[in-house]
Amino acid sequence: LLACGSEPARAPIRGLDEVDFLDCHTLTDCRKLLHKLEAKKEVAILGAGLIGVELALGLLENHYQVKIIEKEERALPIYFDKEVGVYVEDIFCNEGAQIYLGKEATEVRRDSGRIEIGLADGSWLDADILINAVGVQPNTAFLKSAGVTINRGVLVDSRMRTNINQIYAAGDVAEAPDFFFGETGLNAILPTALEQGNIAGANMAGEETDYEGWIPSNVCDFFGKLGVSIGLAMPRNGDFQVLKEKYEKPKQFKKLVYQGDKLVGAMFLGVPVDAGVFYYLIKNRVDIGISKELLFEKPREVSLGLMLEAEKSKVTVGV
Repeated sequence: LLACGSEPARAPIRGLDEVDFLDCHTLTDCRKLLHKLEAKKEVAILGAGLIGVELALGLLENHYQVKIIEKEERALPIYFDKEVGVYVEDIFCNEGAQIYLGKEATEVRRDSGRIEIGLADGSWLDADILINAVGVQPNTAFLKSAGVTINRGVLVDSRMRTNINQIYAAGDVAEAPDFFFGETGLNAILPTALEQGNIAGANMAGEETDYEGWIPSNVCDFFGKLGVSIGLAMPRNGDFQVLKEKYEKPKQFKKLVYQGDKLVGAMFLGVPVDAGVFYYLIKNRVDIGISKELLFEKPREVSLGLMLEAEKSKVTVGV
C-alpha cells in the first residue's frame, strides 16, 4: 500500500529558497512557527487555500498581524464562489488582516531582518515571518522509476489498485475516481484518506470492495461564522437546479444544488447547519423530492429529518 501522503507545493517565486520561510504541513513545522512567533508579530502567508486560511484565523485570534497573498480573486477558490469570497474577505479585514487577492508574489528577499515580498504589479510588502501555504502535492518523487503510473498523483481504480498487480495507493498520494463523474483527481483531505485506506485495506485482504469516489468538502469557522462547502457547490454546466440566497446584514449565504431529486451540492456561510448531515444526504443519494424548497428554507431542521427518514428506511429494508 502506497500511503506516503503529500508534501508542500512551492510557488515559482524568485529568491524563495534564499530566505528563511516556513511551511505549515507537519507538527515539526508548527513547532518551528511557534518558536519564531515568540519574538515576532507580523506574518505574511502565501496562499488563501484551506491551510492558509486556517493558519490566518489562528494567528489573528492570537493577536498577530497577518498579511494574506493569494493569486486567485478570492479566498478558498476551490470551495467557495464569488459571493462568499467577498464576505470572507470582509470578515478577515474586519479582524485586522491585510488581504491581497488577485496578487501574485514573484520575488522575495531579506532586508534588515525583515522579509520583503514583491508582487507582479510591482508593489512590495514586508513581514517578520513568511509562511508558504500555497497547497500540497502528492509525494511521488521516489516512485518515478518504480513503474507505477503517475499523473498528478498515483493513478488508481475503484478498488484503489495501481497499474501494478498487488500494489495499491490511498490518501493524498492517490489520484482516484470522484463521486459524481468517476473522473480521477486529487482530494487531499482527511475523510477522503480514511475512506480510501479502508477500501484499499479491504481489497488487499481479499474482500472485493468498490470505492464510491471522493466528494469535495470543506468546513471552516470564520470567527463564529460557519462556512460550509460540500459536493458540486459550484457545478459545471449541466442539468442542475440551483437555489441561492444571500443577505448583507448579517452576512449570510446559502446555496443548494440539485440534479433531479438528489442533492449534489451545498454551500453556506453564517447559516447554522450540520455539515455532516448534508454530506450524508449527498453521499447516500437521498431522494429529496418535494422537500427541495423546504430544505432550502430550513436547512438544519429539514436535513436532519431527511437523514432520519433515510436511516429508518434502511432499518425497514434490513428487517
